[in-house]
Amino acid sequence: MKRLLAVTLGILTAIGGFVDIGDLVASSLVGARFGFSLVWVLLVGVVGICVYAEMAGRVAAVAGRPTFDLVRERLGPRTALANLVGSLLVTGLTLAAELAGVALAIELISSVAHLLWVPWWASRSGW
Repeated sequence: MKRLLAVTLGILTAIGGFVDIGDLVASSLVGARFGFSLVWVLLVGVVGICVYAEMAGRVAAVAGRPTFDLVRERLGPRTALANLVGSLLVTGLTLAAELAGVALAIELISSVAHLLWVPWWASRSGW
């Protein structure tokens, strides 16, 4: 039962971190354009996030320290820097997907090209 609970927690964490408004809109648009030919990408991504979240959670729980701190200590600062840069790139790609998803949602709602919303949004956010 404990193993089932751990796997379920990993799945819920992955879905909570992977499925959001940007991904829903982008996945809907990709599904409309390509059908089911790219469903495997979504499945691989969710399974990969489940495995990583489970593994990192176990390591952090047993060690009582963050996973990044353990990587830096055991593998050295260069590997830790590569880990940090990789994490930053993934975060940047996630942000880009979020913004693109919201822009596509606005375009679908208003029938106005998403690039025409940029000046208005920039003026509202203080750019």
